[in-house]
Amino acid sequence: FPVTIGAQLQDKRLLAMGCSNLMHLHIRQGEYDKVIEYGNQALKYLKEQPLIPLEIDVDSMMYVSHKALNQPGQAILFYEAFTRLNNTLRNEEVTLRLNELKSMYEIEKKDLTIKNQTTELLAAQRSSRINMLVISVLSLLLLALLAFRIRENFYKKILFRKEKETDLQ
Repeated sequence: FPVTIGAQLQDKRLLAMGCSNLMHLHIRQGEYDKVIEYGNQALKYLKEQPLIPLEIDVDSMMYVSHKALNQPGQAILFYEAFTRLNNTLRNEEVTLRLNELKSMYEIEKKDLTIKNQTTELLAAQRSSRINMLVISVLSLLLLALLAFRIRENFYKKILFRKEKETDLQ
């Protein structure tokens, strides 16, 4: 079924998947010649449109088939290809995971920097408010003291005038 759809769509990966499914079927039945035939077709399709996990699967089945047919030279070649692709895939996964961890670390680091900056900003605002409050209280005290002095001077002048008037009388 995937082979016919792949042929209609001209999708080489889908054709390779169909061949891989047929390989699984024939390997269970012990028909290793058919497995090799479909494996060669699948590898031909995968050269045009690579798909590493599928190549690994096909190489492993080709290794099993050649080993079962007592062809150790061919079996070793497919085993080496399987190992090389498997290591490549694992290295890519490790690299992706490492990059993911690095980006998570960078995000956490930036979040921490933002939190620190926010805390510093809040501390500066709090300090600014306290300074404004102290300045306001001092200003009010100075205004009250000034008002008290002006009032005192005003009453002193009134008293001085009254004494002057009494002295004149």
